Amino acid sequence: MVDGAVRDARRETGIDDCTVVTWDEEGEEDGIHLVPAWKWMLYGVGD
Repeated sequence: MVDGAVRDARRETGIDDCTVVTWDEEGEEDGIHLVPAWKWMLYGVGD
């Protein structure tokens, strides 16, 4: 679940592509990519 502060920061900065590294969540929510830490460490940013 993406916090409202992340959405607000994204809107205020004008960033279109956003990735959040999480403990175990994966997917996309409101244009924000959620990537588990283990996957991010192995493969880098994004899918």
